[in-house]
Amino acid sequence: MNALGSSPSLPSGFPLDEPIIQLARAGNICLGGSLYAAPAHERLAMADALTRAHLWAHADFFAPGAEGVDLATVDAILAREHGALDAHLLDNDAFVWFDRLATRALDRLTLPLETDADLHGAIATLRHRGISPWLALAPQSTIAEAEPFLESVDGVLVMLIAPGTKDAASLSLLDKNRALRARGVTNGVDGGVTAETLPRIVQAGASYLVIGRSLLAQFSHQQEEIS
Repeated sequence: MNALGSSPSLPSGFPLDEPIIQLARAGNICLGGSLYAAPAHERLAMADALTRAHLWAHADFFAPGAEGVDLATVDAILAREHGALDAHLLDNDAFVWFDRLATRALDRLTLPLETDADLHGAIATLRHRGISPWLALAPQSTIAEAEPFLESVDGVLVMLIAPGTKDAASLSLLDKNRALRARGVTNGVDGGVTAETLPRIVQAGASYLVIGRSLLAQFSHQQEEIS
């Protein structure tokens, strides 16, 4: 990860929602901006804005041919001054990206529990290459199913929305975060993070929040105008 700080080489002009950033910082919460929330041609600009704001960039990878962040975008981010970068394989079909992503200088690679791949082997590979392994739980998955991997990953990302959908977030799934916190497992949330839901998510024990459209100022302000 490159050192963060002010730099005249980073373009300005991609607005992030400052109030929600300050809300997260007040609770000592780490935010990861979902690059997938931005149009493909604006994802590099969003990554630069996240770097200036000292936030993580979170890159969602879908199955080949499906919409999502691509390797070219990740490589372009890594080639410039950048902050922390987390790539997330959303499901079993996205696992085909593992070998190529595991050779990049990522800070974290989040793996789906719901895969036919050898998760123990994948976690060991990431450790060997200096990449932090996290595990993501889709809404239908349970803590019990993740049990064999909890001691070997650095954190667990609880999905409040089914990967690749625009369904409404189910805050009842925060029970998983409460259970993970009770066990001393670092955990986060992906999906449904807004200024309104953030306090409840934090109270459940999440310390890393992946946030999409609510972090983009133009969408956040549109939501305020509609409400």
